[in-house]
Formats: sequence, C-alpha cells, structure tokens
Amino acid sequence: MSGCRKEYKEYMVFDSPDKLFRLVVTMDPDSFAVPGDGGHGSGYLELWRNGLKVHSSKHSDVGLVEKVIWTESEVIVVGYEALSLLEE
Repeated sequence: MSGCRKEYKEYMVFDSPDKLFRLVVTMDPDSFAVPGDGGHGSGYLELWRNGLKVHSSKHSDVGLVEKVIWTESEVIVVGYEALSLLEE
C-alpha cells in the first residue's frame, strides 16, 4: 500500500493572473457521494509555484470555496485563509 494519505480529486483550480501560481482545491472523492451533504467535503488547499507544491492545508469543507483574490504578495481564499506568495 502506498502512503497513508487518501487519493483526493481535483475539485477546482485558480490560476494567478501572471500564471506563476496555481491554487488547487482537492476533495475527498467519497464527499461527492454523500446525499444531503451539498458537496461540502473535506480536502486540501494546495498552492503551486512553477509546478512545485509550496503549501498544502487540510480543511473540512473545501466544497464551499468559490472565490480567490490574487495580490502581489498573497492569494486570499475567501472564507478560509490567505497564503503568502513570497518565498520564505
């Protein structure tokens, strides 16, 4: 058996205006099949820069992600968190 983490499916993708960054919202595939849940399943917010994952955080209701705001220094996932775009 490979790693412990379940295989999550890509749910939504948001590209930065300069195409340098990509925010990928993944969701537990079992969440899609839960009647009455409305798609509010658990999953991850993943920030990618030039094809490399630079951030990943788990959330219980990623199905509610609808909007992101890109600034010069961060991406704001409305209702969730702001992720820095600056190298640490």
